[in-house]
Amino acid sequence: MEYFVNRRKVFRGGGASYVLDDLSVGVAFAFSASRYLSTAYEGSPVLKLREDNGNTTSDFKIVGGVLVTNDVNEYTVATWLTNASATNAYAQTWYDQSGNGNDVQQLTNASQPLYVASWSNGRAALQNDAALHLTTVSSFTGSNTLGVSCYVACEEVSSGWNGGIIGDPNATTFGLRFNVQKPKYYADSSSLVETTSNVTRAPHLISYEGNAGAGAQTCTIRVDSVQDATASLVHDQRSGTWVLFNARANPASTGEEFNGYIGELLYAKAEFSTGDRDIAEASLQAWSGTP
Repeated sequence: MEYFVNRRKVFRGGGASYVLDDLSVGVAFAFSASRYLSTAYEGSPVLKLREDNGNTTSDFKIVGGVLVTNDVNEYTVATWLTNASATNAYAQTWYDQSGNGNDVQQLTNASQPLYVASWSNGRAALQNDAALHLTTVSSFTGSNTLGVSCYVACEEVSSGWNGGIIGDPNATTFGLRFNVQKPKYYADSSSLVETTSNVTRAPHLISYEGNAGAGAQTCTIRVDSVQDATASLVHDQRSGTWVLFNARANPASTGEEFNGYIGELLYAKAEFSTGDRDIAEASLQAWSGTP
């Protein structure tokens, strides 16, 4: 099946690649475990994985839609694991495809998310089921006035009231989270908006959006491209180490991790136009097979 977003053909069965090429504004982070998001990044590694026998690591790129080692062998993940007499692969580094070099990593083996080869729609994802998280390699500076646009193909399995998708160093400031089964936009201390009802524990596209401007601004949560909740909130994004799979980076809290899957995530310190939002949502939904 096919449909059109801003005159661009999008295939529901396979999804449109190179979504970053079609946006009118840049993003700060762009992660995918299963495809290239821009033509400029094609051929580069998307993940560094660790096998669980000898703990060796390898970068993986995508060739012909398949994740393979970034060397002349081009072993699939399954072959690489077999060669190492290993069972599972864990993510040491998730490479940022935005062009900004905002990679996230976890050098402590016991805290690395699991690589899952087939999650939703047969696409790969990273899974957290314990106190796992990835943090930015370099310090990242957010913006309190340019707005926020974040689109994440994910699935919550179980989580506490503050399970973080992405957040800044401080738990009392910025974070995009889950409150048990309710996606939550946490803008500042006691300043938040969450969905009006629980979302099912199944793959979804969650969109967190905040308008640009000083002072309180309209912040919205959309579930599977449908607006669910909105409130007037004051952004407060801190500079420093940012984190995935947790609500804060310093220190990451075992009570604030997101337990579930993340397949793709786009984050921009910018207010997206309706057209850019539609492109981002359609692409991630089609690729991940979310509703």
